[in-house]
Amino acid sequence: MTEDVLKEYLRHRAESSSKYHETKDGVYHASETSQCLRKLYYKRKAPEDKIPKDESSYPHFRLGHLIERIYFNALKHKHSYMHVRNSVPIRHEFDDFELVGQTDPVILGENLKPKRIYEVKSTSNIKYSKNEPSKHHVFQVHPYIAALQCPCSIVYIQKTNLSTATHEVNFDPSIFKASVDRLRELHKYLNDNKLPPSEPFSPKFECKFCSFSKHCNKDIDPRDID
Repeated sequence: MTEDVLKEYLRHRAESSSKYHETKDGVYHASETSQCLRKLYYKRKAPEDKIPKDESSYPHFRLGHLIERIYFNALKHKHSYMHVRNSVPIRHEFDDFELVGQTDPVILGENLKPKRIYEVKSTSNIKYSKNEPSKHHVFQVHPYIAALQCPCSIVYIQKTNLSTATHEVNFDPSIFKASVDRLRELHKYLNDNKLPPSEPFSPKFECKFCSFSKHCNKDIDPRDID
């Protein structure tokens, strides 16, 4: 009974959160800039009732959200409530598509202009994040940095003991351009109804946990998923 209650709650929270990331034609999220183009194509083209749901990931996402809230509260404690904002929306417009996003905590200066972005990432083992930030996360934060015109600190927090590793990321125009170019490429594949290549940044990790791996391996068109 208790387990069922917890599962229902986690499912409800995951579904509520997913509404923000609902796909819209010509609108892409900052978190998608480093995802495999084929995976994104499947998510947008497959029938909604055929998209696999990985409920085993729900507890991890919820814990990640709670850890972000802890860090947000810690920043408010240090900088005062008036100078910390969460979920700041950003938007970039390009030709016939848009790049949108929503930040984690942002520190505001005395003039209430953004001073520093914090991107909070929970991890099971922080040793893998000690030396440098993930390429995925560096791509993700560049639309935020470009929009708010301030640096970003990517903060990795271990789930078991809340130990941290922090990496500063400054704006790199070549990375931002690469992010936009990937979305422009995806946008063309979607408009042409053409399956893009499978090219994840980290194949060993991403393909292992991808909900569409069995379809991708056979080059199945997402509209033909049964």
